[in-house]
Amino acid sequence: LMTIIELAIGPESDARSFRVEVIRSPAGEASATVSLDLAELLSYRTQLQNAILASSAPSRAVLPEAERPVREVGMSLFSALLGSGDVAGRYQASAALAAERGEGLRVVLRIDSPALAALPWEAMYDQAMGEYVCRHYQLVRHVPVASVPAPLTVQPPLRILAMVSSPRGLAPLNVPKEQEHLTNALSALRSTGLVDVHLATQSAWPTLQDLLLSQQWHVIHFIGH
Repeated sequence: LMTIIELAIGPESDARSFRVEVIRSPAGEASATVSLDLAELLSYRTQLQNAILASSAPSRAVLPEAERPVREVGMSLFSALLGSGDVAGRYQASAALAAERGEGLRVVLRIDSPALAALPWEAMYDQAMGEYVCRHYQLVRHVPVASVPAPLTVQPPLRILAMVSSPRGLAPLNVPKEQEHLTNALSALRSTGLVDVHLATQSAWPTLQDLLLSQQWHVIHFIGH
């Protein structure tokens, strides 16, 4: 079960301002107009990309310095979106209600400006919590579509490539149990030949890439952080 807070983000007449609206939350609605230097934040994109690449290196010794631009941009974005006025109150109240109910919190973003959509909202950093929002709660971008796409036609069996990733430094996953859940959930469909599931034995990117290119898959099922 999830507690949901949904926000709409759009530009104002002033190029340096944009409007944030809480359009759905268990704590009610709210809105705020905040300032944000889009050009400056977008200029950090190369540094952010380098920091993300550095985070995958085996040695973590240089990570704190490489992470600095991510943290700085993340604090600016959080302050603008979830840390201002009544919007901040609705966010904090929604998080508290989710904890009281024993549920997770899902933050849904509706962004109607290409420039705003280009910002790395996934890097938002909550100083009070001492954590990136996306590592503590679910952070989802809602992408509007003009029409519902037609269903894809698949000749059975539906081929599923499943992988489980339990990275170092995060809460460990019970990989065998996760695989067992997936196998049990699809056992009836597998017995009738409608579904074929391949469990990847390794989750490293080179191994996964080789599997993806080795044959045709209809579904990638990912279990992980």
